[in-house]
Amino acid sequence: MHASRRKAFTLIELLVVIAIIAILAAILFPVFARAREQARKTSCTSNMKQITTAMLMYTQDYDERFPDNKGTCAHGPFDSWNQAPGQGIDDFHMQAQWYAVLVSPYIKSVQLFRCPSAPDGTYKDWFSGGASPALLRALGFNGVDYEWKLANAVAARCGRGLAAYNFPVNRMLLIEQWMIGAPHDGNQYWAGDKRSSNNVSFVDGHVKYMPMGRHRMLICDPNRADVDLHWAVRDDCGWDWNPENSYDWP
Repeated sequence: MHASRRKAFTLIELLVVIAIIAILAAILFPVFARAREQARKTSCTSNMKQITTAMLMYTQDYDERFPDNKGTCAHGPFDSWNQAPGQGIDDFHMQAQWYAVLVSPYIKSVQLFRCPSAPDGTYKDWFSGGASPALLRALGFNGVDYEWKLANAVAARCGRGLAAYNFPVNRMLLIEQWMIGAPHDGNQYWAGDKRSSNNVSFVDGHVKYMPMGRHRMLICDPNRADVDLHWAVRDDCGWDWNPENSYDWP
């Protein structure tokens, strides 16, 4: 009698199995990555909703005006970090970081200012040489991943409160910080590129995930490649801050 021989996989069979596994992995891994990013996007949306609510609570304690940090009806300064006594933080760091300090008493945790899609310790810091992030870290912040529309600060320091907002449902308030790009849409565009999509909150309190290509500045001038995220846009597509004039989104 011949002894039975154990049949083994041939090389061809092994290669076929490996190829099938590789194909399945190539199909499933991007799906898993997208699902994970969708969860992160939902977390960022929730964070922005809570911060927006805190901003609106702040206005109720300060004559219905958003944080302005200065008493003069002007835009600027914009190129220096710590102004002379009484002048406050410059506009750049105000919209990028320090609004978070002013509204943090209305929020349970400063971790709400972190988007899980962004690296830890992300700060939009120009001109301070790291001094501004150092102070924020001392206050417990591990990054500020959302910035707010600076036109609202200029409106506040020029005496415009919530009653002056003709279209609060269309008036941008917060957007995901442009240094983290547009992390949820799978593209490598910066936040103001008309091809990007980002979480945006509005003065009436709602939050949307929407394409920058819907910004009124691009509707008025389709030849533009991007938008300035921090200004309201009048019908002539120029810069503006006055909420009585027009609105941001069509």
